[in-house]
Amino acid sequence: MTFAELGLSKPILESIAAIGFESPTGIQEQTIPVLLEKETDMIALAQTGTGKTAAFGIPMLEKIDVNINKPQYLVVCPTRELCSQIVNEINLYGKQLNNLKVVAVYGGVSIDKQIGDIKRGAQIVVATPGRLIDLLNRGKLNLDAIKCVVLDEADEMLNMGFKEDIEEILNSTPDHRKIWLFSATMPEDISMIAKTYMEKPVEISIGRKNATSENISHELYSTNERTRYEALKRILDFNPGIYSIIFCRTKLDTQDLAEKLVVDGYNSDALHGDLSQGAREKIMKRFRDKSLQILVATDVAARGIDVDNITHVIHYRLPDDYEAYTHRSGRTARAGKKGVSIALINQKEGRRAKDLERMLKFKFEPKLIPSGDEVCVLKMHEMAEKLINTTSNDKLVNNYFDEFKEKFEDVTRDDLLKKLLTFQLDNLIRYYEKAQDLNVLSSSRDNGRSERGERSDRGDRYEREDRGERRSSDRGDGSYEKVYINLGSKDFDDKGSFFKYILEEGKMKKDEVGEIIFKESFSFIKLIAGKSKFLINALHNKPYGNRKIAIEPSVASEFGSRDRDRDDRGGRGERPERRNDRGDRGGSKFGGRGDRPRSFGGGSSERSGSSERGGSGERRERRRRN
Repeated sequence: MTFAELGLSKPILESIAAIGFESPTGIQEQTIPVLLEKETDMIALAQTGTGKTAAFGIPMLEKIDVNINKPQYLVVCPTRELCSQIVNEINLYGKQLNNLKVVAVYGGVSIDKQIGDIKRGAQIVVATPGRLIDLLNRGKLNLDAIKCVVLDEADEMLNMGFKEDIEEILNSTPDHRKIWLFSATMPEDISMIAKTYMEKPVEISIGRKNATSENISHELYSTNERTRYEALKRILDFNPGIYSIIFCRTKLDTQDLAEKLVVDGYNSDALHGDLSQGAREKIMKRFRDKSLQILVATDVAARGIDVDNITHVIHYRLPDDYEAYTHRSGRTARAGKKGVSIALINQKEGRRAKDLERMLKFKFEPKLIPSGDEVCVLKMHEMAEKLINTTSNDKLVNNYFDEFKEKFEDVTRDDLLKKLLTFQLDNLIRYYEKAQDLNVLSSSRDNGRSERGERSDRGDRYEREDRGERRSSDRGDGSYEKVYINLGSKDFDDKGSFFKYILEEGKMKKDEVGEIIFKESFSFIKLIAGKSKFLINALHNKPYGNRKIAIEPSVASEFGSRDRDRDDRGGRGERPERRNDRGDRGGSKFGGRGDRPRSFGGGSSERSGSSERGGSGERRERRRRN
């Protein structure tokens, strides 16, 4: 279906075409025709990132009278970021409409300027609850001409404690107005609002109620509480291309975690309710243009973040309720893309993870926290791939190449490679030289699963009569081997298609192939002992696309070789932040092992705003902070 088939007017179609939209999403396809044809209340349930703003914004623009400079439509949403986003999108959809005026109303900026914008006239007001009620109490906003109230992210507003505010707002609008309620989940409070304020609402649901997106894979990592931060760093190091939001439960934890990551060389910053609006906008600009790679945020502050291509959402601590988990995870896998939601838990939190699975009807995939060896091997292959794929600029370097080459006349090829490896990865290798095993038994594992969590790929490769018995290929007794291959996600749509290729082209059987670590430009494959040579002979130098396959035994003897004899109480743990005399963050040392490598390209993150030193739960962040 196209937007033209929805019956939209020419100005709206032209604006949509200019944006580059080709066809409506599921929620848009179902809501727009209904809202255009009739005056009705509506409850629309759809996950974050499915195009809900256009679903209510386009019908709104089709029905609005631009010749009347009074508020005709009111959109209420939970946060400043979402408020600004909605205004920007509506202005894009209505770009061809003359005299269209949309006003944003939210806290953190001058209320006098917003009062001035309202006085100059606007047909659409987009507001957060706290500032909106402030304007109503001052008598600066007249809602008598309101045709419809849109409650966007209604479940999150209720979760933040805005139930009474929403009721006050609805009671301040005309009785004949309609309500369009858009939400990702359907908690009981929303049902109560529908019964009290809506009349025979049309209900539209994309997917199951209170369900997470099918494009999100949910991974579970279990560790001790004291090693939670070390486990997080290990996961980040093992995903060097990560573009992520890390969720904490309080503002204090958010600020502290972001500062620790910065000290340890990660490109990170914090987003929470104590930041000024200017500071928040600056941080979000850096995150959107990817000059900031890791955003540490509270649930409240992250509402309204509309950023494409986020690869991972990491729950540093699980939220209290399942709606929050749904909203957090919805930051990734937007617009039909795939994403990963990672939960990091200690032993006591296993039951909470089980409750999430039951309520949201999905399954966590138990994963092992990577070993130090695995991180180093992955970094080495990543470095090698980048070097191999770098196109030399002969015109630029030819004038210097001969002289440069002379410097290495007495250096053998192997020595040169060793020096290069040391030059690039020495700090990382030293840091992980005696890295401890951070994995622990989690009560959230399915019945009888190994306490090590079985690093399983999509579907376990082995059918075992006894679910409690470890796979033979998971034992550290030489019964398996590992190979490296220069094929990855840039060559295959997903791990399943890659696995199928290995079986078919490598002439392998399913029970001969174990875990696959699937990266962008290369992969690691675990094989039953004796089968690596067979697969190498089948695939090495075989053409694939415009290049040849390179496959070889991995330099690491084990997938997950750990220092098992290391005292469980040993290891580095969390390191205190070092500051110089001026209070600036400086580099940190780790037990004489050298500076921690800057895993995300280095550079100290700019800091702005103040940290909260007595933070309360996010539910207390109410009206005036909005």
